[in-house]
Amino acid sequence: MPQFELENTESFAILSNTIRPVVFNLPAVGGIYDLVVDETSNEFIVNRGDIELFRLHIDNSVPLRINGAPDADDLLILNYSATALPRLIYDGGTGGNDAFELVFRQNQEAVPRLDYAFQSPMVTDLTINFNGDLLDHIQMIDLEPIFDHGKAVYRSFEFPAASVDQIAFSTGDDPTDTIWRIDSNNSEVVDFEQPSDFLLLTSSEEDSVELAGTWVYEGTEAVEGKFARLFSQGELLLKLVGPDDWSNPVDSLDTNASGNVTPIDVLLVINELNQRQFQVDRVFVDPLQLSDFPNTFLDVNGDGLSSPIDALLVINFLNLQGGGEAEDLEMPASQQRNMNVDLAIDMQAMNHWYFPLLCRSMESEGAGIYEVVATFHHRRAVSIEPSEIEAYRSSRSIFAQLFARKMNSSTSDDIKSAMKSQLAVELIDQYFDEFLL
Repeated sequence: MPQFELENTESFAILSNTIRPVVFNLPAVGGIYDLVVDETSNEFIVNRGDIELFRLHIDNSVPLRINGAPDADDLLILNYSATALPRLIYDGGTGGNDAFELVFRQNQEAVPRLDYAFQSPMVTDLTINFNGDLLDHIQMIDLEPIFDHGKAVYRSFEFPAASVDQIAFSTGDDPTDTIWRIDSNNSEVVDFEQPSDFLLLTSSEEDSVELAGTWVYEGTEAVEGKFARLFSQGELLLKLVGPDDWSNPVDSLDTNASGNVTPIDVLLVINELNQRQFQVDRVFVDPLQLSDFPNTFLDVNGDGLSSPIDALLVINFLNLQGGGEAEDLEMPASQQRNMNVDLAIDMQAMNHWYFPLLCRSMESEGAGIYEVVATFHHRRAVSIEPSEIEAYRSSRSIFAQLFARKMNSSTSDDIKSAMKSQLAVELIDQYFDEFLL
């Protein structure tokens, strides 16, 4: 394998028609390097300022690997001109702050696609589709950040299923320009130019995605055979594939994606708990199986299940926003959104604040509902005597009657009371049904 190394500022040039892989090691001092294509001679050239360091005849079957200097800061700038490149691998090497920048030549038209695939925490693959069937492949290793000023009709970012990624998507340093930023705990930071058509972001079910800024829900569609939620911010259209298809990635509590959290968001969850239209054994169905997606995001805690906890999280938030009865029952901040908890934790949480939150405003309404349910929960956690079962059936009946009486009211307090009553019924049914059959 041919390798070429340079001293600090020494100039070196080579013409090569070799079909073997070529490795070029950048000078030890670090610096800024330009990669350009001489379309007249069909050669790939590496420059440092006015000094030409390396020249390679372009052969698409020959990969070119450029290694950064250890413990040096190297910035490699590719001046792209939609001309076929050798397969390029740029490894920043150990130590130093190494970066890559993609720049299109002036008046260069947008390419059809720019696709990123994050292979591992340090390996990023970029594919440039510049003429339908003609593709350029660039692999970047141990670089951060990556500056991508390329113009594209369509961009995509794909995160591997093998890792659990916490993905953050934002407007970058300047929210007024057209540069966006994507980052995760397991990949490089990429600052990129806004595509003219849309951006596709694909992640696995174990990942999480945080969308910063003000996004507007635009609907759903199938993209390359996968379910995608569509959101817009300014001129950018984002198509989001995974994770948590039944959750709102902008605000999980906003179940109707209206941009605000209101009692309607609770009612939508309650309706699904009652009607069970979009679930099988509490598990939400694949949205692609539906003829029409309901445009409601009912999985508030993102666990894939239809559960009263989804409604309780919204109720808790609304109560905290309004103050009053829930002030001393505040849910820990770490549990307010996107709770993924097993049954044991659910039971403990209900004992502390779910049932009090449900029942406090109804203490005077149902012959001591608060005491009945509190006892009910405590006994459920230990054991239940046969003689107690009828009392629990009665408690459920009181909640159901209260729901029916309050639901047709026009006052917000009565509607809230009705919602809490129905949730109590659902909790009893789902957590204690073996004792009430």
